Amino acid sequence: MFKKRFLALLLVLAMCFTLMPLSALADTDASEAPAATNQEQESEAEQEAEQKQTEGQTEEAKQTDGQTEEAKQTEGQSEEADQAEGQSEEADQAEGQSEEADQADETVEEKNENDATAPAADADEQEKADDPAEAEGEGTGEGETGNTGYEPANIEWEISKSKSAESAGGDLYNVTLSLPAAEENLNSDIVFVLDKSSCNEATARMFETLLDQLLTSKNETGASIKIAVVSFKGIAHYNYELAELTEDSKEAILAAVKVKPDSSGSNIEVGLIKAQEILAADSEVEDFRKYVILLSDGTAYQFLHEGERSTVWVKFDNPQAGQTSWGYPKLGKEGVYDIPGGDWDQYWQNVKTWVTNDGSQYIQSIDKANIDLEKVIPRKEAKDHALCVDWALYNTWVAYSKLQDAGYHCYALDVGDGSRPLGVAFMNMLNGGATLNFNNIQNDILYLLDKGSTVEDYMGYDKSQPYNFDFVDEASALTLKVGDESFEAVKLTAAEGATSTYGFKPDTDGNYAFTLSYFKGEGKADEHFVWNINEAVSNFAPVSLTYQVKLVEKTEAPGEYTAETNTSASLTPVDSNGTPGEPEKFEKPEVTYTVPEPKPEESKPEESSKPEESKPEESSKPEESSKPEESKPDEGDPNNPQTADSFQPAVMISLCMFALLGVMTAIISKKRASQNF
Repeated sequence: MFKKRFLALLLVLAMCFTLMPLSALADTDASEAPAATNQEQESEAEQEAEQKQTEGQTEEAKQTDGQTEEAKQTEGQSEEADQAEGQSEEADQAEGQSEEADQADETVEEKNENDATAPAADADEQEKADDPAEAEGEGTGEGETGNTGYEPANIEWEISKSKSAESAGGDLYNVTLSLPAAEENLNSDIVFVLDKSSCNEATARMFETLLDQLLTSKNETGASIKIAVVSFKGIAHYNYELAELTEDSKEAILAAVKVKPDSSGSNIEVGLIKAQEILAADSEVEDFRKYVILLSDGTAYQFLHEGERSTVWVKFDNPQAGQTSWGYPKLGKEGVYDIPGGDWDQYWQNVKTWVTNDGSQYIQSIDKANIDLEKVIPRKEAKDHALCVDWALYNTWVAYSKLQDAGYHCYALDVGDGSRPLGVAFMNMLNGGATLNFNNIQNDILYLLDKGSTVEDYMGYDKSQPYNFDFVDEASALTLKVGDESFEAVKLTAAEGATSTYGFKPDTDGNYAFTLSYFKGEGKADEHFVWNINEAVSNFAPVSLTYQVKLVEKTEAPGEYTAETNTSASLTPVDSNGTPGEPEKFEKPEVTYTVPEPKPEESKPEESSKPEESKPEESSKPEESSKPEESKPDEGDPNNPQTADSFQPAVMISLCMFALLGVMTAIISKKRASQNF
């Protein structure tokens, strides 16, 4: 009995030890379950909050859409209001036009009433008033009323010039100033327009000097120079068609100058119109390298109307007679060409007024047999109308101005004997108030600039980008060319205030045709040079100066940048007459430079090849650095139970108890068996 109780006690103890680890596991699961539950609750709370926020944003978006729709409706209303306002303005304009139309109708009615009592001779004038083209002076013929109210374009002439820059490697750049412009075609056309009185031996001798110099320039530079000769009297004649100037053609041109036209009359306008036809037909030459030289005494009495030679007739005492009189009505005598009233400016203003007022109503054919007596001006009224000479001068001025408007260089040379003050004043007016001689014209054709011209060039600098170019102050960095001939820089004694001075193209006396003085100043904005031109620059042999600049400062940020090599460069010209002109700006050439991306920082070669030697302790224990101490839980912390470690001993004890129980059971069973025997 005692043995049975003892075995039962052992069995109970074994079961207790077996259930202890299971209970510990259950406790662990129970302690972890609330934490998981809390996390799930927090996650659900966050999801609900996000859902509410999303719903709120959706509601705001709907409100915004509603506001946008309202804005669109408002905008549509605004547009409708604008349209309504525009319609209102159009209505006002229409009303204004209606009022103007009513006023115009009243004016026409009044005019018709007046015309009903006017003489029959005014019927032609009424027809002209009814024709808008003629009423406004918009005729179709050359020298017609289309010229009335004409205003020249007054082209502002500029000296041909250019500036360019190109890389010289690294941060160096070559900059070139050219006079004339480097890209300019040096070919030229020259048309001589000769009055009958100037077709003589004296004119031929003047021409010969010019032709000789043009031939010299042509032979030195290879430029193409073409010449044409036109003469005029009543009509224009081709004395020599536009052709290349050569040694052989020179004699033919001089012979053509002496040929007098065989027509009668005096019509300068037709000669100028013929010159324009010749030049406009040559597309191989730039307009600003085309020249027209008019040689005349400046007086005429014929002009063109609707392409026909025309004049204005004046009626004298005999009602059947008429003649192209100008002197009697304007001066009180014939055979003289004085300035009416003695004041050219006032007279010329009167001419413009007369031409505008008269239009074409008194213009007739030069054929006396076809005179319309109704269009002849009575002599007593003639002084207040545009007569033959007035019209001829006006149309000549228009034709000459149109040549200038086309971009041609035009010159009016008075070849009269000075006995016609009207002609002298008119030719000077065509020249802009100047009196020219043949040498002036010759030099203007041959030379672009005269000595005394200067160029001032400031180096490129910009503090906002930033960048800065420095002038390379060395003779080897400078080159000057005249035509195809190059000249090296010679360093001279520095001019007053200059850092350095260089000379180019020396003569036998030790003087230099060109000098350059460099002024460093404070650098950057002050740094510049002055190029002095001490000889005439030919239109047919360009002069170019090339210098170097260095980009010494540039933007630090990586990227591609554009920089101007100079802040300003200006030419102060002196013309062939020694007259200084206004400064003219050169263009500013641009260059590009690149700032590369910085390379990533790298260790020195000897350090990167032996990383173990630099820190052997660290490299020998990599596992220690991968397990920071703060990641280990505290063994005595009740919040971090070590369930696996406590479970294993309990299981071992239970197994031992079951084994002991089994052994004891076996022993007892054996004793029982022995007792039974």
